[in-house]
This record gives sequence, structure tokens and C-alpha cells, in this order.
Amino acid sequence: MWFKPGADYAVIGQPLLFPLRAPDPDPDPNPNPKPHPCRHCLFLLLLLLLVLLALLFIIWPTSPDVSLVTLRLKRIRISTTPPPISITILMGLQIKIRNRDFFPLEYKRVRVSIGYRGNDLGKVKVKGSDRIPARGTTLMKAELKVDGARVVRDVVKLIEDVAHGGITFDTETRIKGTLFIFGFLIPIQTFW
Repeated sequence: MWFKPGADYAVIGQPLLFPLRAPDPDPDPNPNPKPHPCRHCLFLLLLLLLVLLALLFIIWPTSPDVSLVTLRLKRIRISTTPPPISITILMGLQIKIRNRDFFPLEYKRVRVSIGYRGNDLGKVKVKGSDRIPARGTTLMKAELKVDGARVVRDVVKLIEDVAHGGITFDTETRIKGTLFIFGFLIPIQTFW
């Protein structure tokens, strides 16, 4: 034995004995521990939420694009029978409707108002039903009857526009119909 029991001194040449410390716990054999299962759940929930928001953004109903493709003069009628002279103009319209959604659109009514330089020339109402496929377009034809007295007020400006090679008309379009999404009918009404 290296020290005497009960002695309070050290023997020269003998090593000093210190009380032993408790050993360190064994280090984890896996240096990269797995994340807690709740972290996986949180990540999956966030990913699912992002996918649902992206789907909602894609399938959310939007207003269809409506444009006036052609406006042709069909007939001008000048009537001198009543004391005031009256002019009636008949124009043919071709309207293009483009469905920007990923679902078909069925329209029931289309109304187009035509104006020139801030003056209302007339309105066209097209009733009937047609189905526009998803991401597709359709063309519709209609006739517009215009009271010529409204045009005569701006005849000088009209001649100037014709001389420059084109006439700019103001159009305002309303569509009423339904959108088919997964068997559900969603009514829409748009205004331009």
C-alpha cells in the first residue's frame, strides 16, 4: 500500500492519491443525431401549405379577356322623310373572348358598349349560351345599330382619324356566366 491508513502526511517518493472523479458519460456514438419527429411534421405541414397556396393561385377564377376584333360598316341609311334628317348606321362586330382559367367557362349573356371620343354610340347585347374550353378562345358575331346623329357631332374628328389610317373606339364589355371547377358551378360577372 502506498499510504498508511490514518496518516495525515504523504510519504516521500510515493505518489499522491486524489479522490477519483466520476467518469464522463459515454459520448453519443452517433455524432449527427436525427432531428426531433416534430420538426419533420412542421416541415411537411409548411410544404403542404405552400402546395395548397400554389394550387389556389392557379385555379382561382379570373376574368376572361375580351377584345373587339373587327368593326365593319354594313349599311348607312339616311332618312329625309320626317322634318329632321336622320342617319342610321349598321355595323357588324366580331368579339373575341379568351378564357384564362384552367376550367371551362359558359357565358349566358355578353353586353358590349361602343363609344367614340367619349360619346356613347350604342350597345350590343348577345344572349345565348356557349362554352369556352379551359385556356381557349371563342369568337362571337353581333350587329350594332347606331343613331347617326351622335356620329355627326364628331364628323370632323372622324375624318381626321380616317385620314391617319385608323379609328379608335372605346369599348366596355360585361359578361355573365358560370365557371366549372371540379363539378361546382361558380357564377361570374365581369366588367371592362
